[in-house]
Amino acid sequence: MRNNLVHKLILISVFGSMIVLTAHNLLTIPAKKRVGNNLDKSTDIYPSFTFSDLMGKSYSGILNGRSILIMFFDPECIYCEDKIKQIIKYEREFVKSELIFVSPADKEKVVKFVDDLQVTKLKNSHVLLADYNLFYEAFQTTNIPSFLIYDKNGNKMVTINESTDIKTIVKYVRAANDR
Repeated sequence: MRNNLVHKLILISVFGSMIVLTAHNLLTIPAKKRVGNNLDKSTDIYPSFTFSDLMGKSYSGILNGRSILIMFFDPECIYCEDKIKQIIKYEREFVKSELIFVSPADKEKVVKFVDDLQVTKLKNSHVLLADYNLFYEAFQTTNIPSFLIYDKNGNKMVTINESTDIKTIVKYVRAANDR
């Protein structure tokens, strides 16, 4: 009887340790490596892509000596709206960066959203349209919101596939500018 109790206690301890270790790993894996429940599979170099802007003109992602922040968003996403408002509020943190906002939503919804938030007042910003497949081909993610940050040489700093605080975005953009 006492042996059974000892075995049960050992089993409970092992199971409890496994839960604690799993929780620790989930909490300490950097955002760079998380994509929802999947590992980040995107490339480490700024890809070649061409999306349409709100006027219907083609925009090709070209390196121009600036760090790059790409945000994949949807106008109906409250986290996206909040993050764009914060980016506008902290605009001075992004003056050395190219800001590229990409949405798969209908053009009319994006135009209204951009106008309401006055996104186009941000210096060095572009608002583009791309469906999920086009965006995935270029960046291997379609999570909304997604933030991809590249340094001025086109090396990826991080992909964040979830809503995050503005301090985290600013931290990576600063690091990209310092590279």
